Amino acid sequence: MAHATLTHSPSAPTAPSAPSLVLLASVNARRFDEPGSPPPPSDLAERTFILDRHSIVIGREAGSLDIPIHGDPYISRRHAEIVWMGSAWGIRDLGSTNGTRVNGVPLEGSEVKLLSPDDVIELGFFSQLTVRGLPAEAPT
Repeated sequence: MAHATLTHSPSAPTAPSAPSLVLLASVNARRFDEPGSPPPPSDLAERTFILDRHSIVIGREAGSLDIPIHGDPYISRRHAEIVWMGSAWGIRDLGSTNGTRVNGVPLEGSEVKLLSPDDVIELGFFSQLTVRGLPAEAPT
């Protein structure tokens, strides 16, 4: 009697999806009058981003970024990255010229700082992102 060998090809494992993170992009207008302030951007409107990928890049390089920041000359092309760490969101600076701060504290080297609701991520001269938390889950 011949034996058939069954081979099972499991599909490639997929990473669990990251929960959505809500960020509010704004300009810190209190910095406009500081010595050495660059001209403020022409568009001061707040923008909301809902992020649901494992890695989100922030910077001034148009086209290839998830969160483009316009009008702040102190923002690097690829300034910072927000990453899903499996159980929490974090942020790291990507070697930007002017650094990234969370609640006024600069990130050092390749440090990843975990984010919490209401944290303020400061980038460039007057650009900031405020963590608004996770959207409420739909009732089941």
